[in-house]
Amino acid sequence: MDLETAKALWNVLSIGCYLAGTWLLITVVYRGKHLEPRILLFAVALFYFPLRLDVTWGQSNLLSFFLLSLAFYLYYHKRKPWWAGIPLGIVITFKVTPIVILFYFLLRRKWKLSASIFLTGTIVTLITIVVVGWKTVWQYAAVSLFKFNAINMLHGPAPWNSSFHGVIQAWSENSWFATPVTPDFLNHMATLCIIALLVVVVPLVLRQKGETRLDIALSLLCTLLLSPVIEVHHLILALFPLFVLFGIYIDGSMDEWFAYCPDAQLPGRFRSSNPLPKSLSGTRSTGDLIFVCLALILVGGRPFGDDDFVGLLVLLIVTLRAMLREQRSEKARDALPAVHVQLAEAESITDGE
Repeated sequence: MDLETAKALWNVLSIGCYLAGTWLLITVVYRGKHLEPRILLFAVALFYFPLRLDVTWGQSNLLSFFLLSLAFYLYYHKRKPWWAGIPLGIVITFKVTPIVILFYFLLRRKWKLSASIFLTGTIVTLITIVVVGWKTVWQYAAVSLFKFNAINMLHGPAPWNSSFHGVIQAWSENSWFATPVTPDFLNHMATLCIIALLVVVVPLVLRQKGETRLDIALSLLCTLLLSPVIEVHHLILALFPLFVLFGIYIDGSMDEWFAYCPDAQLPGRFRSSNPLPKSLSGTRSTGDLIFVCLALILVGGRPFGDDDFVGLLVLLIVTLRAMLREQRSEKARDALPAVHVQLAEAESITDGE
């Protein structure tokens, strides 16, 4: 097979994986039956600028996108954690950086999914050792991988590298700092930013209960933001938080986006009263939707300066706000039985009088 034929075949395979992955992802994030939202999300995916660069440069992110979409489809739509771990384990074996997803679901105590990811990764690694030899695998993991990252770091600051390191480097070159900075200073600053991110995210993840598609958004955002290099074509993965947030907003019945309002569950004449704080009333967060649209413009358009990084931070903030809102709803839901008891006692006292 000549080079041009191989290139065309790879592009067809990649685009097919992207279209299939987009359909799977939309199925997961949007539970409604209307066709219009699905068409809208497909249009966003087709006109997404990182897609053009990924196809032009012949990258493998579209294959990763499909495997991740398949994994989340199996886990959230089909409820099969053991099967869902297989594509996730394959992605982690070949791309390494998505191992953040494994640690995320370990924090979420998703033991079946995490065990499946680990077992799949181990099996794929053993198969690779049998095919190419353990010395080659060790050379790649211990030497080549770090050299590749060092070469990628030479591509320059943002927008070519929109990680913490690349953005801080861009700021330093634009004279945001009073004195020139050293590479060690850049590394220390990037490490401090990563630690700050973990301090904010980890406690929130540990408090999260139940199943929520916000886990998809937050795990992929952490995968991107904790990466030492974020090139433009890597932002294919930003479609996950974008679609999750759009899907949650469109599907207005979900309590991940709307605060829980228990009026319909209150007995008798107390249905007209709402025992929950006013801040937990069911309202649509239009402001968050505006910020998600802003993030789409920043991440999904042509790269300029640190706009990709800013877009990822906007998505992170909106995701954390939605998760906090959901956790408050869970607390309100847990308090409902006690509320019912109090209301019943008040009703009996009133009737006795």
